[in-house]
Amino acid sequence: MFRAHFKHEESDFDPFLSAEAIQYHYGKHHIGYAENLNLLIKDTKYQNLSLEKIIMQSRKVDRKVFDNASQLFNHDFYWKCVTKKINILRVNY
Repeated sequence: MFRAHFKHEESDFDPFLSAEAIQYHYGKHHIGYAENLNLLIKDTKYQNLSLEKIIMQSRKVDRKVFDNASQLFNHDFYWKCVTKKINILRVNY
């Protein structure tokens, strides 16, 4: 069973990413892709596969499974990459 994970507070990224945007992209999209995928793969050949294998195996044969799995992967990756730490790149010319 797949779950959407968000390890931050909704306000952690203001003003870069508003709490409203997080509620929409995490609360609606990310969670929705996980829930839809779980429903779509229940009692199917995909049920016990990793997310990556589901994406690879469903790509040409099951568009709904592929779309939800790939969007879940995309959102998982995005939230893992976003950080509240500020890193400033300084370039000296």
